[in-house]
Amino acid sequence: MNSPGISAQELYIRARDQAFLKTLFFSGDHGSDLGNVKTPEILRFPSDDGFLFNHIWEETLREGASSIFDIRRHPNPAICPVTAIETYGTICDELVIDLSECYLFRPTTPQGDVVNKPLSSSTAQQRLKMYVKEAHLDEGETLHSLRFGCTIALAFSGAQLADVMSHVGWKNGQTALYYMKLGEVLRQGSSSLLLSSASEEASTLFSQYTSVDSLKNFICAFPSCPSGVKRSSSASSQI
Repeated sequence: MNSPGISAQELYIRARDQAFLKTLFFSGDHGSDLGNVKTPEILRFPSDDGFLFNHIWEETLREGASSIFDIRRHPNPAICPVTAIETYGTICDELVIDLSECYLFRPTTPQGDVVNKPLSSSTAQQRLKMYVKEAHLDEGETLHSLRFGCTIALAFSGAQLADVMSHVGWKNGQTALYYMKLGEVLRQGSSSLLLSSASEEASTLFSQYTSVDSLKNFICAFPSCPSGVKRSSSASSQI
């Protein structure tokens, strides 16, 4: 975005994308729902520490239903969704793109015009894929990965089940329970870590479990694994 040679169209798209993806993670929302958010549905907190979204679904089966969520400022501006949206708004002002009474995140035409239509989840998915490939981090991530990542972060932060379900809009607690248990088992200070503190080797092994959301590097616990079960794996397990 700071490149002196960037075009106006690419500047808008990258500002939109970083605001969309950061908001998607911190809100735990569906990509398709976030793409349909309109600017009149967004309020700024009186303390200026976040935004309140009051989104009214317009799909036939959910007509009239409302999704209320908020995002707050993060101390690190590089990942803060509020800062990202404010930067996006500033760039739109500079490019004379009116954000009043319209969809917040909008697509562009091949000619570079910004149209007042919702940003589709397929377009957002393509953009996410492009960014992770550019960063050489592509492991099959999708927009839904950000939603689950939000859940994992909440679980590891010690959030209660009801709070996790409310934040991401889940009605069934089974999926949330899975991540709550995952966070309980693998968090710093867990029972298994305390037990391993007497063994330097065990502590070293525990520190290798870094990819918690994909369960990478986990191995079979017993030498006599059933037929077809690998003792080690480098492949991600999608949850």
